[in-house]
Amino acid sequence: MVTDLTFETSYQVPIHDINFGGHLGHVEWLHILHEVRVRFLHQYGQSETDFYGTTLVMRHVDVTYRQQAYWGDHLHLVLTVKQEKARLCFDYVVRKEGESSLALTAKMDMVAIDLERKSIVKIPCFE
Repeated sequence: MVTDLTFETSYQVPIHDINFGGHLGHVEWLHILHEVRVRFLHQYGQSETDFYGTTLVMRHVDVTYRQQAYWGDHLHLVLTVKQEKARLCFDYVVRKEGESSLALTAKMDMVAIDLERKSIVKIPCFE
């Protein structure tokens, strides 16, 4: 069972992530969260499309925006992963590097599915 695995990484905001308002938009934030999740899984030799023989899909996401991010900002991202019942819970905390205030917090639930049976299956354990 997975409990409290923590992963830290950084991300520099590229110009293509900036919206018409001149800041990082909602969809781009979700792309960054996806990137962090993929980096985390990669360190275990896994991916969303092959997670110990299953496929991970997003069940729920809740994002709280604390401050805007802009082109060139360096973000520090901390991801904590927990297994709860039949899902993996991904908790994100994002700060601009060098700042103590939060830029964003997010909670995301992922479930494992068997693509052939088209059904939710038990979350495999990290090895």
